[in-house]
Formats: sequence, structure tokens, C-alpha cells
Amino acid sequence: EQWEERRKKTILRGFYKDLQKDNKNAPMPFRGSDETKEEDDN
Repeated sequence: EQWEERRKKTILRGFYKDLQKDNKNAPMPFRGSDETKEEDDN
């Protein structure tokens, strides 16, 4: 069960990361994305 949640989060993260590459101004629909946003900026 925990692994499944992890897999979902990873997929979502990758999906929104790709989305952000296409459109830097794209709104991020969930909170956890703030972490990935900072990582991308560095």
C-alpha cells in the first residue's frame, strides 16, 4: 500500500515537472510541488 502511494506521487511529480517545462507559469495543483519547483530553479 505504501509503495503504491509512493509510485503515484512519483508519477505525479514527473508529470507536473514536465508540465512546468512546457509552461513555466503553469499553476501547480498540489502543495508538494513547491519542493520540486525549488529544485528546478537551482
